[in-house]
Amino acid sequence: YRRTITHKQRTAIVFLVDCSISMLQQGRIGALIMPKHQIVELMCNLMIDELVIRAKHHGRMCNYYDIAALGYSGDGVRSLLPGDSEGFIAVDRLAELMPQPKTTTLTHYTKGKEPVEFPMTCHEWIDPKPFGATSMVEGLVSVYMLTERWCRNLDNRDNFPPIVIHFTDGVYNEADKADIIDLTSRIKNTYTLDGESLLFNIVLSDVDDDSIVLHTNRGFKTDSCERRLMFDTASLIPKSLESLFEYMFEINKRGPYRAALFNASACELLSMLNIGTESINSVRYL
Repeated sequence: YRRTITHKQRTAIVFLVDCSISMLQQGRIGALIMPKHQIVELMCNLMIDELVIRAKHHGRMCNYYDIAALGYSGDGVRSLLPGDSEGFIAVDRLAELMPQPKTTTLTHYTKGKEPVEFPMTCHEWIDPKPFGATSMVEGLVSVYMLTERWCRNLDNRDNFPPIVIHFTDGVYNEADKADIIDLTSRIKNTYTLDGESLLFNIVLSDVDDDSIVLHTNRGFKTDSCERRLMFDTASLIPKSLESLFEYMFEINKRGPYRAALFNASACELLSMLNIGTESINSVRYL
């Protein structure tokens, strides 16, 4: 995992989004409390905005990334990005499809639980409408097919491997646990010469749950089968990236770490986009 992402050494980023009816429930990200599907919408839109900004240099777009955003729900798996592509869209092409910006009023709760409202503006790249059951297996199958095809492309063999960011509340009631373990293993076993694909599970749980950001592989404890599965199926942070993650997430523990984040803040999620890039300071102010 030593490649620096450039227009000649690109990478692929996949956003996999749970769009089931359970995402209508309230969740928390950092100090924000709102319906889980709105949290995912905001975070994905901010992250795609960030990727587009990073790919722009001296007034022109550099083709650093292939980006896909897939939503899974009771009506199957669908692309959430603008345009008619069912798979990856190169970031320069995606910038041409840029939607209108959307301003959302967010409520931040202080440590004294006092509400403070503030506006947040980003482009409305995705709009994950919750519907029906949780078809997580179908979503993982689609991601595996995308990452496998991308990694088999000879033009990508020397590049930084794909990064999969899975937003979910952890519920998999329409899936078999063994199938999820098998499919996540397949995704993590796709690879380029620089390393295997990285799977991050971003778990949006209940409002009162504690935040767990990049917990050590040894010390994670939970009574929830769903949270345990999301933790165990996330990638193990590669040894060569441990110090980078310790810096980004201000961790004082010792690794190894799992790429599973529970109720992480916007800053912590945006920090993940620094993997494979030269700058690791640009999101400190967010």
